[in-house]
This record gives sequence, C-alpha cells and structure tokens, in this order.
Amino acid sequence: MSYKDAAYSTKLGIIPPDYPTTIWSTERLTAIQHAILEAIRKNQTGAAKPKFNSCTFRPGYLVISCGCDDTANWLKEAVPKLKPWKDAQLKIVHEADIPRPQIFVGHFPELDSTSNEDIISLLDGQNEGLNTNDWRVLNRVRKGTVVEITIAIDPISAEVIKTSNNWLNYGFGKTQLRPKSEGPIDPPKVTEKNSEPSRNRALRKREL
Repeated sequence: MSYKDAAYSTKLGIIPPDYPTTIWSTERLTAIQHAILEAIRKNQTGAAKPKFNSCTFRPGYLVISCGCDDTANWLKEAVPKLKPWKDAQLKIVHEADIPRPQIFVGHFPELDSTSNEDIISLLDGQNEGLNTNDWRVLNRVRKGTVVEITIAIDPISAEVIKTSNNWLNYGFGKTQLRPKSEGPIDPPKVTEKNSEPSRNRALRKREL
C-alpha cells in the first residue's frame, strides 16, 4: 500500500432514512456489517476491491472509513441494495452531513442522589419527548450544593428542550439545560428542600 493510499480516508455514514427519528440498535448495526461483508464475498469478479480503514458504531448509526475512491464508490452503490433484515432501508451519506448531538450544560441541585445516571433518569421520568438513552455525559463539576454536567444530546431532544425555553422539570422544581454556546446558565430554581436553612436541617436531624 502506498503512502497516498494509507493517508486516504473518506468517512461515510450508514443511517436510517429518517434519522434521528429512527435509530438502530447494536444488533442492527452488526447485521449491516455482516451484510456488507457478504456483499464483498459475492463481488469476487467485480472491478472494485473494497479497502476499509475502520468501521465504528455510533449512537443509532454506522460510520465506515474508506481506504480509496473505488471503495467509497462501491459502498455508495452497494449499501442501498442491502437487506440485513426484512424491509430494511439504508441511507448512505458523508459523515459530515449526519445531524450531530448538541452540547448542553445544566445545574442540578442535591436531591436523594446526584449520580449522572439518576439525574438523567429523573429528567426522563418528569419530561415528555426526551430520548435520554441517546445522551452522553461529557463532563461533571461540583459547584457548592449543585452539580454542573455537560451533556451531548440528540437533535430531537434538543428541539424539545428549546421549545420549553430550556427549562425542564427536575425533582421538586425546575432546572435549566442550555446550549453550551450560549454561555453561563441561570442558577436552578429554589425548591422547598433546597431553601431550608442548613441550621434547621441539622436540628431536624437531631430531633429524629
């Protein structure tokens, strides 16, 4: 392989036609991989000899790095014809054209638990239209009595959040999730638990 071939890389995404409304499971992504390999096996007399640099699972879709122009062209022609499961419909696009997760930042007051998983579970359980299974926590910082987390959020959930002016139900009050590009976010709204003076909480614990 020449240096030129080694340095070449065109990344193509294989996505559902209505992505991100539909996202594929890991099982379906694996089935697509198998279908591509089977298409190569049946291409023994074809002019193209597909060469790949990598194949990566992303949340709901597949990204393949092609090793040459012939490979990219072969994949663009082959993928729409694949049937890795009954009635499968596959769309192939350049990776740069795939809708990206959006980055949001939120402040979450102390409740019974402030683990990342429990925070997101509460958001899912108290708000409609969120696809929290597709979210990914990128960063977590403790700031006094609140936790600031940075989250990569799928495009559909991002639109739902924006329609509520970035305020979401959380615990016994509300909190904000705002795009990181908008700068600092407002402090969380005060709830009864959070507004109780620490001295009174200590007294109540001793009384119990």
